[in-house]
Amino acid sequence: MGPAGQKQNPEYSSPGNSKNPKIQARGISKNLEYSSPGNSKNPKNQKNQEIQNKNFKNKNFKNSEKLENSRNSGDVMSVLNSPQLEKKEQNLKEYFSQQSSVLIAFSGGADSSLLASVAAETPGLKSMAVTIMSPLVPQREIEIAKKIAADIGITLRIIEKRMLDLKGIRKNELNRCYVCKKEVMETLSQIARTQGFDTILEGTNYSDVTGNVSRPGYNAIMDLNNKPGFDIRMPFVDLEITKSDILKISKKRSTLPADKPPMSCLATRFSYGTVLTPELLQTVDDAEQMMTKAGFSQIRIRCHTDQEHRKFARIELDKDEMGKLFDCKAGELSKDSKIQPVIRFLKEKGFSYVTLDLEGFRSGSMDL
Repeated sequence: MGPAGQKQNPEYSSPGNSKNPKIQARGISKNLEYSSPGNSKNPKNQKNQEIQNKNFKNKNFKNSEKLENSRNSGDVMSVLNSPQLEKKEQNLKEYFSQQSSVLIAFSGGADSSLLASVAAETPGLKSMAVTIMSPLVPQREIEIAKKIAADIGITLRIIEKRMLDLKGIRKNELNRCYVCKKEVMETLSQIARTQGFDTILEGTNYSDVTGNVSRPGYNAIMDLNNKPGFDIRMPFVDLEITKSDILKISKKRSTLPADKPPMSCLATRFSYGTVLTPELLQTVDDAEQMMTKAGFSQIRIRCHTDQEHRKFARIELDKDEMGKLFDCKAGELSKDSKIQPVIRFLKEKGFSYVTLDLEGFRSGSMDL
């Protein structure tokens, strides 16, 4: 988080185009650049290479060996090399070859990582990935984004923003995702204008827009594209590349962690209308990180408050991992599960009850 006090509001206008409106930037407090080999157009970024290699060289994802075995499996490769999939991958490469410079909204998830990977391998293409860091983003996701960018070989710029300054986010309103995506894409548009990137790419995929699930982030992009000066493109939507396609293409690329569990922003851990604070978000992030280190892969700690203002922590885990918590013979929590420190931590932070959701992890369970 940036220092408290008056927000910075620098104005940016698109050079050479008086019709483009000036866009206000809120809360940009730090610009941290990470440079990877083979793609940076800025010589000063190369100075960061030794630091980057030192920080990320030895960090591996938990299931990397399992993933490598799956890449070498004949059955898997026959699926990954199907004519239909190869055609979609070729279309994606051609899409990038037609660009002169691209700025990629980069979270380190499967979608944006594939975009960054193809950009980095496209000859002559100027490219950079941008990650937004705020109290809403789990710290482990920032570290993963750094590692993936380093493995891919693309320059990564991290922008720290005070997203809680935005009312729709601070009060965890129903439109929080719309407000957040709009702010993020406005920030990227400013960077693109000032640093000479012609195209902004975002990782919404074809499955996202053809399903029945509401996509406020997609709506925010479409609304911005209706304004002068905005041109945000979604290659996976344009080329009808689905989530399944993305995961299959990613499995063929050794630099991409195709088995990485999906992650969502920390606001999804709270009921709508809950006033979000940095301290509250940090508590949940720390507790989830403790469980990650204890060996759990898919974790959500959902927070509720009853009429007596008592706080409940509801832990969602992958159903296959629930058994790690219990010693059935002893009829108690397993001493090997390392859950007791998490319980103590949450109670020290003011939670009256720490519970396990027997239905397991469910994306969007706070929307029920």
